[in-house]
Amino acid sequence: MPVQSTRVERRCEQCGTPFLIYPSHLKKQGAGRFCSRPCTIKARGSAPRAHRQPPTFRPCERCGVPFRVYPSAERSGMGRYCSRECSQLSRRDGETKTCPVCGASFYARRRRMEEHSALYCGQSCEIADRRRAIEDRFWERVNKDGPTPAHRPELGPCWVWTGYLNWQRGGYGYIGRGGRGNGTLRAHRYSWEFHNGPIPEGMEVLHHCDNPPCVRPDHLFLGDQQANVNDMWAKDRGPNGARMSKRLTDDDVREIRRLWETGQYRQVELARQFGSTTGAVSAIVRRRSWKHIA
Repeated sequence: MPVQSTRVERRCEQCGTPFLIYPSHLKKQGAGRFCSRPCTIKARGSAPRAHRQPPTFRPCERCGVPFRVYPSAERSGMGRYCSRECSQLSRRDGETKTCPVCGASFYARRRRMEEHSALYCGQSCEIADRRRAIEDRFWERVNKDGPTPAHRPELGPCWVWTGYLNWQRGGYGYIGRGGRGNGTLRAHRYSWEFHNGPIPEGMEVLHHCDNPPCVRPDHLFLGDQQANVNDMWAKDRGPNGARMSKRLTDDDVREIRRLWETGQYRQVELARQFGSTTGAVSAIVRRRSWKHIA
């Protein structure tokens, strides 16, 4: 083991007591100034902190009690609540709502409102509402003052569905068929059946307005899956290279095909030149992608 050097004597800057310390410890920043930890804490507490701005008092966002907060904490997004308890309770905050079945007031937490599950005061009212006529439940969740489609202003405002929306399936609205375990159906399909009769087998209900939550009957029309695809391409909503690629443009694709047809470049060289991959270049020159570019 290496032999440690002889300790040297220093004098504490806080209490003046002499103490011994190894020279190697003096290399650490701030070492060798105080004889003990209590002196270090005491010295730091009494030293002026010119770099820290003085604290201010502000009311707690939950209970309203004034508390001290430093400006640095405000800039970092802290300093909103006076205690950990208020911070935790604020996450469970919500608002008072009225049950559409019994009319009773109930407290709905913010998380349940974000999940669109805070609609009833209890399970019994939820079951009773499901047993009501689907027509009554449908019109309660329709807002007829929706936005007007910018590309088809002659259609008029949309009737927006304010009930449950499934954003994982395109943002369409859903309504229960009634009763427990009977499933759900899309709100715009029910609107079509209510106003125009049953939907023929193999047909889809499409939107003129391109607004999935819309249930206005004159914004809807019938079509099969191929008609749905054709409508998507006609409105330029389908996937294409310019919308999916973050590197290439239409001009880049034309240049890649032109250079490839000269026979003087390999796909690896074209991919390196345009900052793409060999797989993408191969699909471009074989016209398996960017098919809309001549």
